[in-house]
Amino acid sequence: MEVDSLAAITSIFLGIVWLIYGAIIYYQYRYLSNESIRLHVLSTRSASCLPIYSTFYYISLIFPHSFDFLEIGITFTEGVVLSTFFALIVVNIGGPTKTVHAMEEINDKLVCTKRCCACCCPENRAQFYKKSVWRLFHCVCTRTLLTTASAIASLFHTRISKVLTLLFSATSMVLLMYAVISLVNFCE
Repeated sequence: MEVDSLAAITSIFLGIVWLIYGAIIYYQYRYLSNESIRLHVLSTRSASCLPIYSTFYYISLIFPHSFDFLEIGITFTEGVVLSTFFALIVVNIGGPTKTVHAMEEINDKLVCTKRCCACCCPENRAQFYKKSVWRLFHCVCTRTLLTTASAIASLFHTRISKVLTLLFSATSMVLLMYAVISLVNFCE
């Protein structure tokens, strides 16, 4: 029985990814205490993108026609990881109220300027926090719905379905861009 060398290599890499994730879980929960349980759960949830991404892409490598539907899971995973990373930052600072107070005390300009996109980076830090949370919600929910619509549209091999697929995918990327800009400005 012959084994495809590319399939063997990717299978080995997939196994390595799952071993790394297992090591992350083991070392995260090895010294678990009541004070740090929330941080451990959030950081482990953020690290979960590694094996999930790898598995989805591995399956799409084996079955290329399934990528459009696997992209739904990939998009959802991206949104959850970005939201979890945001929550991890907020928990480390001490909660939403302390986060807004810390942002007001720093009083630096945000990465985006008013000329670029005033709607994306308001001067009021409380409003910026609320918009960041809202964009991350859209990154999880709305992007997943758009990717689902794109996958359904890709089933039909007509001209309009190709346009709809492209439109849904482009809108999904714009939502991801706004979520990442908010996260970058938030981390500043």
